Amino acid sequence: KGSVLYRKGEPARFLFLPLSGSLAWISEREGSQEGVIDFLGPGDPIGVLAVFKDVPHHNGALVVEDSAVLLIPAEVFRERARTDVELAMVVLDLLAVRIWAFAGQVEALKQQPACQRLAAFLLRYIEAEVPGQADGPIILKLPWSRPLMATRLGIVPESMSRVVAELKPYGVESHGRRIVIQSAERLRELAVGGPIARSSKG
Repeated sequence: KGSVLYRKGEPARFLFLPLSGSLAWISEREGSQEGVIDFLGPGDPIGVLAVFKDVPHHNGALVVEDSAVLLIPAEVFRERARTDVELAMVVLDLLAVRIWAFAGQVEALKQQPACQRLAAFLLRYIEAEVPGQADGPIILKLPWSRPLMATRLGIVPESMSRVVAELKPYGVESHGRRIVIQSAERLRELAVGGPIARSSKG
């Protein structure tokens, strides 16, 4: 936890593949951490574009909880991608999915209240951690601190507690990093644009 995998501007020496735990893809300015672009979990590689194109990293990456991470040498990966069409297609598919996801993030930042963005984020985590979970009480222990979550969601860190509290009418209870969700379906209705009990600008 807390280890820096790479910083902006550093050469791409490895492709990092988390096997357990959680990583944060961060934006940086002159070596200082600016904010979280996204969180990545097991099976979701980080540093792909820089390794694939053999260019310096455009952003930074750090470990946000105790994790096991596989380091694949960049030259080995690039050489394999040149000769393995299936691997190259996997990389292109991964990059296309991320571009699609980032477009959705930008749209959400411009159009959705903070509580809707948080609801969508929690649903994404539920789907990753407990796929196929039937509607009903779900208990989550989030690996990220509230300030990190706030920067990922485009919320002023000082407002994060208030935004979390706005989900209470939708059956969400927060106890630090422990989140109890009474109904994923109610949360989903909010995330896709349902009625908001009390709007927040974040």
